[in-house]
Amino acid sequence: MGGQQGAYGSVGVELQWGSNSDVRRGEGAVIRNSYPLTCKFISKVTSPEGLDVIEDSLCVDTSSWWKDYYDEGEPS
Repeated sequence: MGGQQGAYGSVGVELQWGSNSDVRRGEGAVIRNSYPLTCKFISKVTSPEGLDVIEDSLCVDTSSWWKDYYDEGEPS
């Protein structure tokens, strides 16, 4: 018998606009950010090191990126 557990953490990302040479010339941009992630997994009590991630349970929450974002033409 085993059990279902959850894990959480964060994933660091680097978002780049333009090519590497654009960035070197100051014509591009790079922003570093991190987002929270969660996932669920199961393991057997007799062999807890054998983890199986539950399908479709990995979630990276990027809602903070979209906070206060408005398309052109929408009121602020």
